[in-house]
Amino acid sequence: KCRMTICRMLRNMACDMLLSRKLIDEYTTETEECVMKLLAYCEYGTDLHLAILQFVCTLLQEIYKNKLEFMKDLLEQQMVQMLIDALEYDYAIVRHEHLNNMNGKYERLVHNIYDHIVIVLNQYYNSNDEMCTAFILDESENDSHVWIPALLIRMARMHPRNTQHMLWEILKLLDRLTDKDVAMQKQLIE
Repeated sequence: KCRMTICRMLRNMACDMLLSRKLIDEYTTETEECVMKLLAYCEYGTDLHLAILQFVCTLLQEIYKNKLEFMKDLLEQQMVQMLIDALEYDYAIVRHEHLNNMNGKYERLVHNIYDHIVIVLNQYYNSNDEMCTAFILDESENDSHVWIPALLIRMARMHPRNTQHMLWEILKLLDRLTDKDVAMQKQLIE
């Protein structure tokens, strides 16, 4: 409960442009540590996991020089790798729903987590920074050795229902990837 409260407070602070800049510009190290510790100690597929992702999405909305450095620091500290691992994690949705009689609630939670992970990946790609985009475009840059666009396409195919927003975010990313890039278009078709 304490971690959830911290996430909500930080997200509320990140919603305010002045406080968001303060978190990045003046409390960079503390904010990075907070994000990484929260992610490291939360379980995949929980409300806390979603709250952390919502905070990160809110914090990364407007990209400027210091925020770009912040994003690179998080990348170096394996935050984005943790998100990729969360995409590949087997949430056993059907089994979890059946055992806990959740009537689709857990499935919606997991899909909401997927949505926020794809939004963060889009924010990294939109930064147009070589280091940030290389992680997405070059499979040798991530520990899973997975080409992120292929992983996202596989995710969309595995979860065809209740994932309209995730699919929209994936399509936005793929559109930017293939814009005037014939080699990328061919790679995506393959």
